[in-house]
Amino acid sequence: MSTKTFSPVSPTITPSNVLLAMGAVLLLNAGFVVVAHAIGTPRPWVNLDYAVALALLAFGFQTLGAVLGLAFLLSDTLVLVGQIFPFPRLSDLFYLLKFSALASSLHQVLIFGVVVLVAAKLAGLLVAGRRVKPISALIVLNFLVVTTYLLAQLRDDEGFATKYWRIQTPAVASQVSSLLSMRSSLFLDFFEHDGDAFKPGPAGASAAWDAQFVSEGHDRLLLLVVESWGAPLNEEIERALLAPLRRIPATTFETGHTKFEGFTIDGELRELCRLSALHFNLRDVEVGFENCLPKRLQAAGYKTAAMHGATSMMYDRRHWYPRAGFEEMTFFEDRVWPRRCYSFPGACDLDMLPELERFFSQPGKRFMYWLTLNTHAPYDLRDLRDDPFDCEAYGIGVDTESCRLLRLKADFFAGLAQQLRTDAMKGVDVIIVGDHAPKMLNIEEKEKTFAMGTVPWVRFRTEGRGI
Repeated sequence: MSTKTFSPVSPTITPSNVLLAMGAVLLLNAGFVVVAHAIGTPRPWVNLDYAVALALLAFGFQTLGAVLGLAFLLSDTLVLVGQIFPFPRLSDLFYLLKFSALASSLHQVLIFGVVVLVAAKLAGLLVAGRRVKPISALIVLNFLVVTTYLLAQLRDDEGFATKYWRIQTPAVASQVSSLLSMRSSLFLDFFEHDGDAFKPGPAGASAAWDAQFVSEGHDRLLLLVVESWGAPLNEEIERALLAPLRRIPATTFETGHTKFEGFTIDGELRELCRLSALHFNLRDVEVGFENCLPKRLQAAGYKTAAMHGATSMMYDRRHWYPRAGFEEMTFFEDRVWPRRCYSFPGACDLDMLPELERFFSQPGKRFMYWLTLNTHAPYDLRDLRDDPFDCEAYGIGVDTESCRLLRLKADFFAGLAQQLRTDAMKGVDVIIVGDHAPKMLNIEEKEKTFAMGTVPWVRFRTEGRGI
């Protein structure tokens, strides 16, 4: 009688199948790496999350692997998008997506491209999951996990600190972990409300309006923070943009530049409060606005107002504007506007000009703050009314992002100058300043046309006696 001894069959490890598994993970990363490089946002070379999904598929967990694979792809996308258009809550992103049908052709192409990219990557992941052997997927996953651990031990924690609006990572990392890290401060602040929201920031152009200035009878003030108004390297371009404003009868006219880097809300807080934001979740922040300019002017007897063409939910402006000292606010949802503009969903800046006349036609000390909107990337020419700027005359290609931005900027300044000539705007002290340098997909073009980390400003007082 013979006895059979059972011995498990060891899975065969073939180098070609291991290379297939590694190649599949690298291909899933490739598109995101190219996009991140093109738009100038940091991203790890390899997102190890895809190795997890591939291993689940290889071991036969098809549904779980597919669901997690899609979740990993969307997380990767959100990390990249969140560095270009930082949104405090996912509801803000969903709000913007509702207007995708009204967006610019470039926006629509980008959205379509992202959908196609994610779909193609998910299909590739499912195909690879059927061809990669479990042991090969496990080897690749373990290799990437060990690599991630070793890099984490070697890195400088501060050098790779993850901030809400910008992520710094080693060569191999988890984008799900990055997304959770980016949003962790928001999560804690939302529930605990014990984190500092601000730190002292730089003085902006509005610092010229100090207490002595206001006490000397300057009782009609207009502050404009202009979206994406950067400083052109060619000074002739800036002179051409400001030419309509220079032709306004004015008692003074000064120009200058301020070094600054950040997002729109950083520019706002710089000018309004001399603060820098530690995070953008300002909905429940009560402390820190005490010394903001509109708050101080309100205490000095000024009627204060704020205006912005986007919805008030963006960056919680409907919550923190009153705390900063604004009594009256005008947002997209507060009026029936003639049209929607395309560069960013909201009212058109040129359609909001009459609000200036309405506000300043009333008597008394008055301060208005206006954050413009329509020169937001990607600078859609459907928002253009007139065309007062000749790009070719300054050596700028007519099909470039820079040209679109400059044409829109010139159009706005021309319209603004016309409004500032009206009787209601006589005797108004005006400060116009950029929020940040332009955001562009073509980094090389941006560096060729605009100074990095610099915003222009202009100050003047229109002639005449106000209401």
